[in-house]
Amino acid sequence: MKINPWCAVVMGGLAACPALAEPYIKASAGVNQSRVEDLTFINPVGATVTSNPVDGDKILLSNVKSSTTRSVWGLGLGYRFKKLPFRTELRFDARDTVEASGYATFFGSDVSQRLRIESTALMGYLFYDATLYGPHQVFVGAGAGVSRNQSSGTQGENLGLSNTFPAQTKNDLAYGVSLGYAYKLDSAITLDVEYSYVDLGKASTGATSDPAPAGMSPGEQLTGKLAVQELRFGVRWSFGGLR
Repeated sequence: MKINPWCAVVMGGLAACPALAEPYIKASAGVNQSRVEDLTFINPVGATVTSNPVDGDKILLSNVKSSTTRSVWGLGLGYRFKKLPFRTELRFDARDTVEASGYATFFGSDVSQRLRIESTALMGYLFYDATLYGPHQVFVGAGAGVSRNQSSGTQGENLGLSNTFPAQTKNDLAYGVSLGYAYKLDSAITLDVEYSYVDLGKASTGATSDPAPAGMSPGEQLTGKLAVQELRFGVRWSFGGLR
């Protein structure tokens, strides 16, 4: 039997690949509730004069707003095992920019600090599918991969200032769990709705240089950890095994 190259890569070159599993592609979109945890303002100079609580060079911000509702979309390439209730999926997800903000007080003035994060992720998932009856299924899954978090930040917008933190991109470990419901329209098309929790790792702006930009001091930086809860709707197109 001629071995399909796709099978050789994914299944380790098993000649019986088409008989064991079938590939599919998936497109999905939805909304998420994003949360930036541990929003931190690092300011070695400002930590000595702020009236906020401090932890070394870190200023603990007040009136923190860390949750935003944004959209998400994804494209996936998967493989459903025919004789087992499992499937694997390699998924690329992109999410709208999320924001988190808080205030640091210097000499009686509250100065806003705003962190913006644009995150994408490439993750591999393993799903377990359980058929309820007929075309109705439920599924659970878990996955891990790498996130790419592009961060930028501004300072003092509430005071009409235009102080800007250096932009920075950080790659980190991403992992998540999901559960959902699927309806099989026919042998090729399946619709699903999926809830997921995904931890996208750390994000941070760059640190200001020495000498620092006007209105800022050296070493200022915003950091946080990004996690999302998502509800998305998806369509899977199965190809019934490549030959």
